[in-house]
Amino acid sequence: MRGRKGENRNMRTLIKKIVLVIEDDPSTRLLLQLIIRSLQVRTITSPTIEQGCLVIAEKKPDLVVTDHCTNSEMTGLELIKLLRHQRNQTPIIMVSGTKNIPEQAIQEGAQYGFDKPIVSTKLIKAICLLLF
Repeated sequence: MRGRKGENRNMRTLIKKIVLVIEDDPSTRLLLQLIIRSLQVRTITSPTIEQGCLVIAEKKPDLVVTDHCTNSEMTGLELIKLLRHQRNQTPIIMVSGTKNIPEQAIQEGAQYGFDKPIVSTKLIKAICLLLF
């Protein structure tokens, strides 16, 4: 079955999008990666915020999805503050199991904040709004 003219070009554009997932818990990191990959975008994962900062500098992702507490020296809120201080406008989604952190993340400059457990449909909608 053939798609509409230009559909393959649009798919190639989507696959070029890069989403960085920063999450210390391996099962949650894998879940986030699977959800995001279902959108046909490339994912890079990092278990720590420090490692994530290196990926941000090197790969320039189109979106960052981060946890707040990642067994790192920095927190997710500190990452947002750092990126905004550097005038980095990469969209950020905070996903946290800590009460009030998603709201604080939005106040600091994240586009969305979600509580754990993650509702995949809400996350997918937010990602689509930010990337497409």
